[in-house]
Amino acid sequence: SLCKTIIEAHGGTIFVKSSMGKGTIFSLLLPNTSSTI
Repeated sequence: SLCKTIIEAHGGTIFVKSSMGKGTIFSLLLPNTSSTI
């Protein structure tokens, strides 16, 4: 999917958990980087 491609391009991951009749949870993990300008 487009979201997965963008997240992985930034060094992150996406997790999806779905329960029938209860809904879906999307979790996104992105690295915490700091840069000096």
